[in-house]
Amino acid sequence: MKIRDINIKKNTLSFLALLLVGLLCSPTLIAKTEIKHFRSQQNIDHNYPFSDAVQVGDLLFLSGQIGFDSKKGKLVEGGIQTESKQTMNNIRTSLSTYGYSMNDVVKCTVMLADILD
Repeated sequence: MKIRDINIKKNTLSFLALLLVGLLCSPTLIAKTEIKHFRSQQNIDHNYPFSDAVQVGDLLFLSGQIGFDSKKGKLVEGGIQTESKQTMNNIRTSLSTYGYSMNDVVKCTVMLADILD
């Protein structure tokens, strides 16, 4: 048996041990953690099937945001720059609604229709 083979088996066993611990602990942690779903009146009025945000313990997960101007009822004009700015404003507004700020953001995933943007 080569050293490389031993390292692979060792890493595999470590991964499996961590996975087992995670599986054993997860139901307990989930059962003790309160999960809250938040829906805005706009989502309720339009009968949208998703929450604006979900709170799990001290973490808040926001639903996807786009450059939609709720006052005008449409996507802002001007391309990627103005849409991005509006999106950030929408995220800031959602966060403040639930008692958070941009300083509390841990991770943000950005999806683009055109990677050149």
